[in-house]
Amino acid sequence: MFILALLIGISEQLLFTGFVYNTYKTMTTELDAQIQTSILFVAFHMIRIQVLIESFVTFYFELAYVYLILYFLALFIFMNISIMLFRGYKNVKGSLLYSILFHTFVDFSLILFVLFI
Repeated sequence: MFILALLIGISEQLLFTGFVYNTYKTMTTELDAQIQTSILFVAFHMIRIQVLIESFVTFYFELAYVYLILYFLALFIFMNISIMLFRGYKNVKGSLLYSILFHTFVDFSLILFVLFI
């Protein structure tokens, strides 16, 4: 399970932080690139919207759409944190490795949460 989470972390961070964010950064400001990349990250996860709606309705009933909105908001915040880890903060040098480890930790935690709850 950890290797699965690691592969997801590597692939998504290489795509979004390594490629999309760096490409947008050359065309606009870093903040705009960060926001646009985060929006694309959320849109990428909306591909499976039908499955998400069905599962959220099954578990949360009439609050399903509230939780769905919170889920996409959490994805947006997650990607922003990930990019900030990539960019670095003050005297701490950023790295794609930090983004990958953060993504892996979150995905592995979600896998464990789904399996044991």
